[in-house]
Amino acid sequence: MPQTELFQFPRHLPNDLECFCVFYPKKFPSAVAEFEKLARTYFKNPGEFKKLIYQQQKELFAGFYKIKNEYDVQTNKTPELILKTDERLHKLFCFKFWMVNYGFCDGPLHDFYVERIKQYSERIAAWDNPDDKENSVQLIERTLLQGDYADLYLQRVFTGIKLYDSLAESVEFAQEVRELKDYIARRDEAKAYRIIDAMIQKIVSDDRLAELKTILTDPLKNMPVRGDNLEVCQVFIQAFEFHEQNLKLQKRHQEMTHIIAEILAGAKEKLNTEEYEELKVCYEMSNLFKEAKDVYGEIDAELLPFWFGMLENLASQIGVPKDIPFGHSGAFYVHVWYLPEHLKARVFTPDVTGYEFERL
Repeated sequence: MPQTELFQFPRHLPNDLECFCVFYPKKFPSAVAEFEKLARTYFKNPGEFKKLIYQQQKELFAGFYKIKNEYDVQTNKTPELILKTDERLHKLFCFKFWMVNYGFCDGPLHDFYVERIKQYSERIAAWDNPDDKENSVQLIERTLLQGDYADLYLQRVFTGIKLYDSLAESVEFAQEVRELKDYIARRDEAKAYRIIDAMIQKIVSDDRLAELKTILTDPLKNMPVRGDNLEVCQVFIQAFEFHEQNLKLQKRHQEMTHIIAEILAGAKEKLNTEEYEELKVCYEMSNLFKEAKDVYGEIDAELLPFWFGMLENLASQIGVPKDIPFGHSGAFYVHVWYLPEHLKARVFTPDVTGYEFERL
């Protein structure tokens, strides 16, 4: 595939169910040049691409809360207000979510890395019998494409193992741990959650429990955002109820990491320096695409209910029949047909300005 095509704004994507690759370049024309600039900048630059993922996630959350908070304080949720808010969400979504999460991770860049990995797999595979060639190539190819990225579930597993081990050695919580194991074994969730709730309060307030606080950094950080401690409680339950399974998953991940390291070591012997570096970069980028999906997807639980709720409010106000389904792009393929003329124009009028957080 020519590099010019690699960097072009995608015309179609396999998972673009809302047809954003058709709508966004029309609604936000500046997105085309922005996408191509990002694609060229991060094409074979995994170190900087990882920084981009987390920076954009930070901006994504900040932009969402800015939009949501300004919408929530308005008492009169008029169609004009809803459409204005919908447009702001789309602009944020386009520039700080869709471009990488879909445009990169499901588009031509993804296909390039996969194709390169397939090509190099055939060159570095080893076999004694010609009949074993295909299996040997496919094994390397599938292993590299699977990667060793620990997704959010596996990261939660690792956190659970650390939490279990730390609490198993804890004198402070010896009694609570015994009771918790008993309640979980008996499926008595109400009592288990009461024990966990008391433990959480103690961990948060007692400086002597810094190790436990460090292990639970992320779920504790999300407590003020969620307004409850359910996520932390789930970490405790998962850590104790599935401890044996967690250890097996950890071992499997460690084995996969070792196998991939051996494959790359073998590749280094068979390929020249430039080829080996390209294979390694392609592997790292394909791994980072999985990470990007996880990182960006963390906002779904907050963004989508708000967005859908807002559009359902609009639908009820303008008389959209209840049996017509729509997604978060509903304003431009369902709602628009029921809007008065001046609001139809708002939906289809291009926003030619670039993305700026301050003007969002």
